[in-house]
Amino acid sequence: MNKQLNDFIALEAGKLGYTVIEVELKGRFGLSVEITLDKSGGVTLEECSRFNRTVSLWLEKSETGAKGHTVEVVSPGLDRVLKNDTEFVWAVGKKIKINTDGNNEVGLFNEGKLKSADGKTLTLTLDSGEDIEIEKKNIVKAQLSPEIKKRAKT
Repeated sequence: MNKQLNDFIALEAGKLGYTVIEVELKGRFGLSVEITLDKSGGVTLEECSRFNRTVSLWLEKSETGAKGHTVEVVSPGLDRVLKNDTEFVWAVGKKIKINTDGNNEVGLFNEGKLKSADGKTLTLTLDSGEDIEIEKKNIVKAQLSPEIKKRAKT
């Protein structure tokens, strides 16, 4: 069932211009599906709700035996955690925070604009303008660092 469900979610998300960040199956007695979607400009609550209805209806009509399921569709949020190469490439040019395991020369915590990401290292431009390289194997957690813009006083 996982493959059928994942294929359906990927197909429907693609039609609507969404990127599927993660599909997580949870639950012990019933099927619980958590789907994380994103798109350029973000995903609205209404879009999450619509996609939820689409997946729920498919599950009800499919022959997967998924009765009594719950579906939750969420956006990754402003402080989205970056987990894989695709997400790091997507985040190039954005401000991120990186916590490391300390097995490097750049410290435990670093924040700046992600300049580049390849298979093994990230290059981060700090606020000082200095570029540092961090090996991915040393990263404990990496996430977006939301840049909140102040409104002009009127």
